[in-house]
Parts: sequence; structure tokens; C-alpha cells
Amino acid sequence: MAHVLLVEDDAASAELPRLALEGAGLSVEVSATAEQARESFKRRPPDIVIVDIGLPDGDGVDLGIDTSFDQLIPGSA
Repeated sequence: MAHVLLVEDDAASAELPRLALEGAGLSVEVSATAEQARESFKRRPPDIVIVDIGLPDGDGVDLGIDTSFDQLIPGSA
């Protein structure tokens, strides 16, 4: 089963996509901050990441770049 990391700081905004993804048979983990997302990414690397651009502790674009490079460059994590 594919695993999705959904990064969204507004719980109400995360609910509908989470339900839709789970309804499609995907495993979904929701993180509310960039830091939580980084920890989730380390614990269980997702197959798909959906990121809110504006997070309370960082920029969603930077988070995507950070986690992508961690996966591409051995020893960078």
C-alpha cells in the first residue's frame, strides 16, 4: 500500500484530502509542521508527499527540497 505524507497546519483543511486518499486505499500520515514532517519522513519515508506552502515553522517548498535532497544524497540525512 502506498504511503502518503500530508503536511497541512490547518486540521480542517487536511481532513478532506486525508479521507479521499484513505478512501482510495492509501495509507496517510498528517503532519502539522515542517519539523513534524521531517521526523515523519525519517521514520517512514513516504511514496507521495503533499505539502502546504505556508507552514507555521517554515516554507513548504523548502521542506520538499530538503527532504528530496536527503533521499538523493547518501549520508545527507
